[in-house]
Amino acid sequence: MGDSLRCRICLLEREPLISLEDEGNKLKFKLEIIIPELEWQETFRVCDACSKELDVAFNFRTKCLQSYEKILASVDDESEKDDEVIKEECDSNDNTDPSSPIPESDRENDEADINYKIKNDDKQIVKTSKRSKQKKISIETPKRTRIRTTLYTCQECEFTCNNTTKLIKHCEETHNMSKKLIKPYSCPKCEKRFKTSTNLKQHLKYHKGTRSEICTYCGKGFITKPDLFVHEKIHFNKKTYSCEICHKSFNTHKNLGTHKLIVHTDPSLWNYVCNFCNKRFPQKSNMTAHVRRHKGEKLFECHLCQKKFYENGTLKKHIVTHSNVRNNRCSECGKEYRERRVMEIHMAKVHGIGDVVIPIRTKKFVCHICSKAYYDRNKLTRHLYTHTGEKPFRCEVCDKGFIDKSYLANHVKNTHMNKSVTSVSIPVQV
Repeated sequence: MGDSLRCRICLLEREPLISLEDEGNKLKFKLEIIIPELEWQETFRVCDACSKELDVAFNFRTKCLQSYEKILASVDDESEKDDEVIKEECDSNDNTDPSSPIPESDRENDEADINYKIKNDDKQIVKTSKRSKQKKISIETPKRTRIRTTLYTCQECEFTCNNTTKLIKHCEETHNMSKKLIKPYSCPKCEKRFKTSTNLKQHLKYHKGTRSEICTYCGKGFITKPDLFVHEKIHFNKKTYSCEICHKSFNTHKNLGTHKLIVHTDPSLWNYVCNFCNKRFPQKSNMTAHVRRHKGEKLFECHLCQKKFYENGTLKKHIVTHSNVRNNRCSECGKEYRERRVMEIHMAKVHGIGDVVIPIRTKKFVCHICSKAYYDRNKLTRHLYTHTGEKPFRCEVCDKGFIDKSYLANHVKNTHMNKSVTSVSIPVQV
């Protein structure tokens, strides 16, 4: 038997085989959900045993997702009773002196019809009520109470209390705030506030930083389950969230919101401002990376050449330069690229394919000696060496100097190709 009678999953020659194009079985749909990394063609066939295993896996995954959605819904509806002051009174053990009479005024004003019966054995008063409301009787023994010591502070003034109900009432009456805007729970480690204690607990996990939720597709770790749930949508790559302005689609609602903030929001409305140059940024992470440039803090180091960078994203792009793997190939001319975006820009610029915006490059790096301008800072640095006569890149074999690292590499390749050079001194960029 040939490959047409071989199961695509177990690779065994079995009969009968079920085709993925069979609409009744929906095998192709289930396979794309369970294993989205592979391309499942309609011409593939699977055996009955593998089909049953697929049904088990698909049903198990569906069950997990449904139960997780129910958990999220129950968390949102959780009441805040645990954060209020709890007072427990045990009226059944109340003791009093049976000889002391009950005032007539108390009996007349009492809303409930209470009957008292005195037990001769332990002299204990037993109360039975016909209604739910009844008057509490004072006793000499101390009441057992359990009071939560957590203090809640007002987000508008210095008012504090030990009860969320009192705090909400204070905000409504004193500051005329809507109940939806009141956030009684404040983080003890930062200035953020939250509406429920559950949201505060989730936030505290970020301060702890333990990434215990692991993605089964790529092995990446996350702090909370909602973060993992959002991340897994990237692997499905359905892009169900569409921008109503430019109609660009995204995998998650968060990515769509970030796109609107960066692309379709006026920069003057961005909330994060640099204290050094007053430049505005849409996200805090953008401003943090920018401030590191002012301070000269290069925290991200390449493990291959020990070169340091201000941002982790820049480091990742740099690491790609150490590899000769070019997985992005132009469908028109066959030219290969390391980065997909560079290939997309090539296809739009050369072949007119795609909707990628071609960046407009400007020569913003100007030499202060001869006013010659360059697109890149490293090219300006190389040019400055021609004015100073400095040749910082030296060959370790013949001690010949060069103004650029690439020139030194070509020299070593062409002149000393049989000799090994262990390291090259790299100057600090100006």
